[in-house]
Amino acid sequence: MGSDHHNLLLHTEIRWLSRGKVLDRLFELREEVKLFLEEQKKPKLSEWFHDEDWLLKLAYLTDMFTKLNETNLSLQGKNITIFQARDKIKALIKKLDFWIQCVEEDDFSCFPRLNQFLVENEVTATLHQDKIKEHLKSLKSELTKYFPNFTEDSEDAWIRDPFTVEKKPKSLRAIDYELLLEIKCSSDLQTRFNSMKIADFWISIEEEYGTMTKKAMRVLLPFSTTYLCETGFSAYTRTKDVFRNKLNAAPDIRIQLSDITPDLTAVMKGSMQKYHSSHH
Repeated sequence: MGSDHHNLLLHTEIRWLSRGKVLDRLFELREEVKLFLEEQKKPKLSEWFHDEDWLLKLAYLTDMFTKLNETNLSLQGKNITIFQARDKIKALIKKLDFWIQCVEEDDFSCFPRLNQFLVENEVTATLHQDKIKEHLKSLKSELTKYFPNFTEDSEDAWIRDPFTVEKKPKSLRAIDYELLLEIKCSSDLQTRFNSMKIADFWISIEEEYGTMTKKAMRVLLPFSTTYLCETGFSAYTRTKDVFRNKLNAAPDIRIQLSDITPDLTAVMKGSMQKYHSSHH
């Protein structure tokens, strides 16, 4: 029927992105699903796909899960810091405020699938405006409850940019702030800072400003998301499931997760020397 996809997706609890993709695919193939259910003599299920109110809600949820998935994906990666994660969450909360305002003004252009459904079917979402606003406000409430300090200025902001600090952070002692002022007033260090990642910069000045480096790394080192843990879980699953490997997976996972490119020539040379020496 002209759809880009021909198969539906199934949601699994261990793959947290799948729920949004399932809704997206279901909404895209809603006409095909309706015909299939009618052919299979499933009237109780097929009637949902004739219900404009139900399809409107499906379109809205599809848009919301897509937006949440986009935020989740933007938080993934080995080099994501707590500051970047905080920015993403703050942006999402600001977006929720904007979406609430749009719904109050009867503007659904920020929800592409819902907006398209309303236009194509010449219907309005007036009856659902209050429910949508209530849902968006609930999401914002849960986010601010889960991340209570993300909307406030952090006492660790000096780590992110030591060259914009205007007053002594409460988390620093007077002697620490004096060191921070030395860093702030160094043109050479500012040039270096602008060309390096945050963690790399603080490590690079460890010899001269060891105290400040230790304080900075205490904030930067902890995982800001579960990405690295999930990467290890995925590598283990792939090794044991896809390759049906019954052996100890630890050596394979160590190679899969390492950033170090193995010197295979040296490894093979060492193995060959051991092999030849064992025959003498």
